[in-house]
Amino acid sequence: MISLSLALTISLSIAPQDSHQEFRDQFKKAMEINATTQMSQLVRRNQEEAVSWIIQTAEAISRGSSEELAARMTALRKAWKSGMETGFAGKMEEYFSLIEPAILRERGKLKGKYDDLNKRYWENMEAKEGPKFTLIGEEFKVVAENFGKIGDHYYSSQCWAFYGICFGKEMRGDKANLYKAYEGASKCVEQRLLIELKDRFFISNRQTADHLKANGYDGAPAGGEGGEAGPGAGPGAPKAPKASGAELSAPLAFQAVDEVGSFLRPSYFADDLYPMWNTVYMTRNGTKGKVTSLGDLSPDFYRDGANEVNVDADGDGAGEVKVPLTGNMELVQFQIGEGEERRDWACLAIVGMEKDLYQGFEQHLGVSDFNISLYVLNAASVVGEVAGEKLQIIDDNGDGVYGSAPTQFSYGGLTKGQMQPDMDCVRFGTSKRALPWSEYQKVGKEWYRLVVGPKGDEIVATPVTLQTGTMKLKFKGGKPSWMVVKGKGKYENSYYDLLANGSKGVELPVGSYELFCGELRKGKKRQAAKALVLPGKDTPGYEVQVGKTTTVELGGSFGLDFSFSMGGAGVQVDGESVVVVGERGERYERPWNCRVAPDVSWRRAGAKKGNKAERMKLITDQYVMMEVENGWSKVWFPLDCEFDVNNETAVELQLAEKKNELFGKLESDWKE
Repeated sequence: MISLSLALTISLSIAPQDSHQEFRDQFKKAMEINATTQMSQLVRRNQEEAVSWIIQTAEAISRGSSEELAARMTALRKAWKSGMETGFAGKMEEYFSLIEPAILRERGKLKGKYDDLNKRYWENMEAKEGPKFTLIGEEFKVVAENFGKIGDHYYSSQCWAFYGICFGKEMRGDKANLYKAYEGASKCVEQRLLIELKDRFFISNRQTADHLKANGYDGAPAGGEGGEAGPGAGPGAPKAPKASGAELSAPLAFQAVDEVGSFLRPSYFADDLYPMWNTVYMTRNGTKGKVTSLGDLSPDFYRDGANEVNVDADGDGAGEVKVPLTGNMELVQFQIGEGEERRDWACLAIVGMEKDLYQGFEQHLGVSDFNISLYVLNAASVVGEVAGEKLQIIDDNGDGVYGSAPTQFSYGGLTKGQMQPDMDCVRFGTSKRALPWSEYQKVGKEWYRLVVGPKGDEIVATPVTLQTGTMKLKFKGGKPSWMVVKGKGKYENSYYDLLANGSKGVELPVGSYELFCGELRKGKKRQAAKALVLPGKDTPGYEVQVGKTTTVELGGSFGLDFSFSMGGAGVQVDGESVVVVGERGERYERPWNCRVAPDVSWRRAGAKKGNKAERMKLITDQYVMMEVENGWSKVWFPLDCEFDVNNETAVELQLAEKKNELFGKLESDWKE
């Protein structure tokens, strides 16, 4: 802990001004000859100097741009993207281009306060007077929160880091408040993630936060330790689990998942329904595409012929790895990342058939002269052994990192405001079921905190002591394939599948949980009907108590939620708002082979008898889908439905379907 805090203190010191000038001079020279590789290397080697110049340049543009400033910002943005592989520079440019004058003035005032606090902090470094650090630290917290409110996440992160260090051991010795040290380091990381700034400072703060969290400093402080309660503390708040033994470190090796369906994965994509997979999209010969989830880590896929696609594995602008376009699922393996971060990755790929079924009707999904869609499913994993247990970690969110947090994306078939989580998973031994990747995981008979190295070549497992209870699922109206809950507070990075042990329930750490996502499925292979389960606004949370069993009840009777509007003498039901809901408010999104086509009934507000209007129609033909605006999105839902209501000014509507393929009978409440 001491070395980590010391590293943080050093990293916050003011870099010599000549280092900034030297970096700028070298970067300008590289700009003059368009030496893109050199500019990327300069940014990577001089991260603090690059960050400073990016912010100053973006801010200067907001006050009055010029050709010189615009050219420099473009070069810095491209160099950072190439050298650091994040969009930080672009986010700074966007922030300052959109900032309002009043916010800019407020930011100037806060920057003045930050500079003053920074000066006072360094003046107190030699004397290390505890009360002064307390005062300075609390002032940094206020400024951090105010920077966050105006969207300046960079300076907010800087302030949070100073706040944490002011209460750390290097500054306070035996009077350190490690709960506040954790709060500062963790919120510094949180703010930097918002602007994709993953520099050395981010890494050192993350290491400090992880270390403090592993030792219980993200919960309630022990009596008298550090003086005050830390973040998230409250009456009876449990402490985070503490290490119960020495951490274990084990190597991990790459292994491709060469077959879909050999074991169950908590992923809405991991099955034979390839038309739902993500695509690498290319148009005519000579065009290129990428694996979207990988972002800038993805190599280019080139369409080099009518039926030829190759992967540019070495970045030279030409494809070297051939993608077999056989009509079958084929394993494609290549490398991602640069330099020391370069590592193996893989996906299963398939091209669609000329005539295939999409949402139950015939659709052309094959190759044409004008475009080609290569459907891809993540197939990258690493394998190793922890405490005598073999494990396999699958990069199912497809971001190129193993054991990372779930990603969220607005795929087709989701109602407005909903997002589908994609999460990594872990398989133990030869189990037929993979589990959601979780920070706290039971391995064999013991609990561990698991952390995977950024390149996926090492896993660190720290044994922990924690109290547990049991949670089991009671579902009515079908058989879910998996149902995942997410922890809160100290277990916010922990995810557990309630069906991992069948109907017996699963062992979970004591604490609060909420529904995260799941899948309801009926049928096999390509004929399967399924829906993604997501929490609704009224879905309850759950508490796990020591030695007790908590039952999570979900499912039917199933109903429908929707929205409608009135205009003139008529009513319009918004087709893309129609969604199946369960009794606990959970939502069944992205219905595949089980779209709803309800009958609409209406009545005058307050009346008892309803009038049947008409049935909501579905797109059942590829030519109709092509004619409908945004047809690829609307094919998941019933089309909008309009009808007259005899000039009534207030009406109630009900939607009902006699028998749905997956849900059976559906009926909504009357809605005004």
